[in-house]
Amino acid sequence: MKKCYFCGVVLSENNQAVEHVIPNSFGGRLKSKDILCKECNSILGTTVDAKLYSDFKFFDILMNIKKDRETKNNFVKANINDTEIKLSKGLRYHSAPNISVETEGSGIKIKGVMIASADNKEAQDILYKNFFNKIKKHGFNGSIDDMKNSMVERIVPSDKWIELDRIFNLDAIVLGYLKVAIGFCSYHGKLDLIDEKILDTFRKAAKDKNSSEDINLILDNTSFIEQKYFYDGRLCNRLSLVGDKDNHKLYAVVGICDIFHFAIVLNDNYSSDNFEEKYIYDVINQKEIDFNMPSYNDIASCRKNNKSLFDVVKENSENNIKYIMSFFCVFDLCFFTDLALKYILHAVLSYDEKMDSASFEKKFIDDFCALRVSNEQLRFLSDEEFGKLAKMSYEFYSSNFDYFLVCLRKVYEGFKVQNSSFHNFLIDDNLFDEEIVSFVKRTIKNSKKDKLDELLKKIKS
Repeated sequence: MKKCYFCGVVLSENNQAVEHVIPNSFGGRLKSKDILCKECNSILGTTVDAKLYSDFKFFDILMNIKKDRETKNNFVKANINDTEIKLSKGLRYHSAPNISVETEGSGIKIKGVMIASADNKEAQDILYKNFFNKIKKHGFNGSIDDMKNSMVERIVPSDKWIELDRIFNLDAIVLGYLKVAIGFCSYHGKLDLIDEKILDTFRKAAKDKNSSEDINLILDNTSFIEQKYFYDGRLCNRLSLVGDKDNHKLYAVVGICDIFHFAIVLNDNYSSDNFEEKYIYDVINQKEIDFNMPSYNDIASCRKNNKSLFDVVKENSENNIKYIMSFFCVFDLCFFTDLALKYILHAVLSYDEKMDSASFEKKFIDDFCALRVSNEQLRFLSDEEFGKLAKMSYEFYSSNFDYFLVCLRKVYEGFKVQNSSFHNFLIDDNLFDEEIVSFVKRTIKNSKKDKLDELLKKIKS
């Protein structure tokens, strides 16, 4: 018999609600009807989930997270050169249109100005509509198409940065993470393992926003975990529930889109069997993956300095946000072209015989995914795009293998790198450096390099 963990009512077909363990607004895929009743699902959606989303909304817009259902009002306010803009998914933005009327000789000049991201048709339509309404008031009798045909447009590129101020509400964030942890316990049928005091504290804090005493108890049972424990070149929702008999702890590790990670102790006097339940979902590539979550000793080491949770989060926020932002760098075609060429050279030097497409592509994807952990420029590409890059690189490798083999054997006579990983191949200056890339570009007279450039352009098309 399943009960709502918030109010205790017995769940039935009449009062069940689909509850996302990690909120839908963050691309949560793990869900169940056996966690909350409809009423409590609605209450917590307003008092807990909405406040958590308000703090992390920018990251949803940045990542363009895929969801079961889209959230409303999906934009945040920001500034460009002291002009307020609306920043929407896909990092599209626009300001409010500014329509002005000036006297010019015996007539008038009507001017419309808007700051907008490139190819933002929605913003363009807003400007057209406002401009059309203004000129109609001044005697224009044509259609909106007539207006478009007669107006003079001028686009001025901007070199200004988007400015966005964000103040995190730590109480709301930790309360939201605790809700995820409790939901994950309930999902796995382990709600009875949680200390009833923790559950009662959550219920009170979720109902009463001014309950600072309850929030403090939750904060005291929460540890911030440094980003370094989650570097795998991916952005994920990460959950683990651990029963640790040796340390007498039942705790959950929660990370939402890898923005912040917290460990929350749910029972400080745990005495049952050891176990771990975990769920890791790559929000960019939309798939479950495996990952070794930090141990209790790792978590304990993060608390050694005895600083307050607020101070630790403050110290680490910049590093965490930099990691998130590294996935959205500008696509550098030259970098990817040269790296693909280096990989092709590595493959030619490593094997006397030409690899088949399946072997080449698998090794290519595995090696590049491993490099993505430390190389920020590679995080821009999804797994699917790595697959495209692998296929294109194989086409180039296969059609030019014999030619490369002859050229490179002259430079690396007798050289073998079967036991050298691609990562070591890149960082060992004795094996490989920029001079070799230049050599390849010269020997293939750039024509084949240009062909690879064209292939790579298709990746982001």
